[in-house]
Parts: sequence; structure tokens; C-alpha cells
Amino acid sequence: MPIECDIDVEPISEASFKEIDYEIMSFAFDVHNELGRLCDEDVYQRELAFRCEQIGYEQVATEVPIRIWHGDFEKMLYVDLLVNNGLLYEMKAVSELTRKHHAQALDYVLLLGLQHGKLVNMGAASVQHRFVSTSLLPEDRYEYSIAERDWHVVGAVAKGLKPLVLDLVADWGMFLSVTLFVQAVHHFLGGRDQVVRQVELLDGERRIGTQQMHLLCEDEAFHISAIPETEKWYATHLTRLLGHTKLKSIQWINFDRHTIGFRTVTPR
Repeated sequence: MPIECDIDVEPISEASFKEIDYEIMSFAFDVHNELGRLCDEDVYQRELAFRCEQIGYEQVATEVPIRIWHGDFEKMLYVDLLVNNGLLYEMKAVSELTRKHHAQALDYVLLLGLQHGKLVNMGAASVQHRFVSTSLLPEDRYEYSIAERDWHVVGAVAKGLKPLVLDLVADWGMFLSVTLFVQAVHHFLGGRDQVVRQVELLDGERRIGTQQMHLLCEDEAFHISAIPETEKWYATHLTRLLGHTKLKSIQWINFDRHTIGFRTVTPR
């Protein structure tokens, strides 16, 4: 599997995680009370690690690297804090936690084969903390189906898009942030600068403005998302967006839990 970490991670039960986490979070509250909310993220990270070591935790590591690759594409990710080789903490120093922060922490949990982690924000008025958990076992992320009834491609680049994405999923599994897949596709299409373009939006002959899109070629775009099938509005709005460009189609790839959908969006 093209995912590796320098530490032999040891998954623990939810009960064990919460028992140890109760003590570690008491350190986090103490650090917040003593240092305030204006320090940089790495300051809180190092101080929390120091207090874990002081109390007797023997296995405390910061900036734990996760290497993920496919062919000549490589991405390095770094877990802020790992205690006892199984308690994962992602530290933030922001005004408010967002879905993006949760997704990042979940990526780390999944890539390390864990089921529990913690997102901790020291930049708010009081410490924000959220469990990041999954019921998925590592092998569960490699069970998926393909929906491709509405997938129609012509050009050579577009034809290579689906097998590339399926190869990535075969290596990395499902349920990861789509950003990782987008970055890999950019790489294999020549780099982000070659792919991401400003596309004119038009109302008839009138120019409305420009929209950043990901292009396979001059008249065909691609879009990768993670939208539940129940969100029917998404396809409608992709079609509306396309209708205000001179593009012929958008090749849409959507991750919906255990299903990868491939659909060609064309103007009405």
C-alpha cells in the first residue's frame, strides 16, 4: 500500500481513547489558561507534548510524517501530535473550527488505520475540541462500486481520467478528502498551472466575469466532489454553470461514501 508512516501505529478502543483523552485535554485547558489564545499553533503543540511526557507518557511524537504516493506523485502530511502510538491530535489556533479542519483530521485518522482522533482549537475564547471518529476499518475503504451510466468521453485526456482516479482509489481507498485526489490529477495532467484556468462566463454575448475551473483541454473541464446522491441540486447547478461558458462538457467525478460516480455534464 503506497501509504507509510515512520511510527508503528496501534489502534485503541474508543473507551481507552476517551479515558486517556480526558487527562490530555486537562493539559490542553491548562495550557490555554496559562498562554492565552494568541500563540502560534506549534507553540501549543509542543507544550501539550511536553506535558504529556512530563506526566509519564513514553511515546509522544509531534509532526509525525505520513507519506502518500502514486507513481511519481508524492504528498507529505504531518500529524501534529501522536500519544502512545494511537491517540491522534490535530491542533489548531483559529477563531473557529470548520469542516475543512475536521476533514483534515479525518484524513489522518483514516490514513493511519485508526478509528478515533481529536481536533483541538486553542485560538478560540475557550478550548474547542471535537472527536473525529469513524466506524470504518482499513479494509472497508477499499470496498466500492462504480456508477458510470452517464459517462461519455471522446478526447484522449478525458479517457484517461477515469482509470487514473480508479488507480488512485485502489491505492489510497475511499473517504479521503477530494483535495488529495484533485492534487494528484493535477500532477498527472502536467501540474496545477496547466490545469487550473479562468474561464469566461457569458450571458449570451455579454461577459459576466470569469470562473476558476479545471480544464482537460480548451473546451472540456473536470470536477471532483464528495456530494451525497441526495443532493440533487448539485448536478443542476453544474449544468447552469456550464451553460454560461463556451465549454462543451464537464467530466464530473463524485465520491459518495462507497460509490464513485462518473458523469458527463453537458449544456441543456
